[in-house]
Amino acid sequence: MTQASSKRFPWGKAALGAAVIGLGFAIAYAVNRDDSSAPAPPPVAVQGMPGPSAADVQAASALPLSEQREMAEGMVSRLDARLKSEPKNPDGWIMLMRSRMSLGQPDKASQALKDALAANPDQADMLRQQAEMLGVK
Repeated sequence: MTQASSKRFPWGKAALGAAVIGLGFAIAYAVNRDDSSAPAPPPVAVQGMPGPSAADVQAASALPLSEQREMAEGMVSRLDARLKSEPKNPDGWIMLMRSRMSLGQPDKASQALKDALAANPDQADMLRQQAEMLGVK
């Protein structure tokens, strides 16, 4: 790992790999879950991301940091596209804001909040509260 990348990712390759994989699981959950019979989970902004298996962490940590980031950005872009076509998913928007903040993209997180509010005006208070927990302005 170069000195520049160690400053950007001080927690190391394995932790970044785990975060990327966890982000993928969390995004898949937010986009594909069936709300019809599930009990209400805690607020999305404060939920822990589902953890990857040891094998997943090992596989992701073997990837160069640039590929790990590219993989995470690809997952987030797919979530963004899905929400644009199916915007009535407040939890998905919260996950997008969380993902954008995790990737160091606060402007895109702010845009996600604006899009979420426009698509879900009846959920505006909850969306703003979740965004505040994430540091989205």
